[in-house]
Amino acid sequence: MAILLVIGGLVLTGLAAGFLLAVSFGDRRRGRGRGHRSLRDDDGGGAPPRSGGGAGGDRRLRV
Repeated sequence: MAILLVIGGLVLTGLAAGFLLAVSFGDRRRGRGRGHRSLRDDDGGGAPPRSGGGAGGDRRLRV
C-alpha cells in the first residue's frame, strides 16, 4: 500500500513539473517575438497624473 502511495506521489510530481515546464516554454516562445511591455511606458489612455494643486488636489475633510 505504501509503495502505491509513493509511486502515485512521484507520478503527480512529474505531471506537475511537466505542466510548469510547458507553461514556462510557451510563455518564453510567445514573449520572444513581441517583447515585454512595461506598464510605466504606456503612452495611451488612462487618467492624467495628479498634481498637488487644483480643486481635486486637497481631499481632506473640511468642517
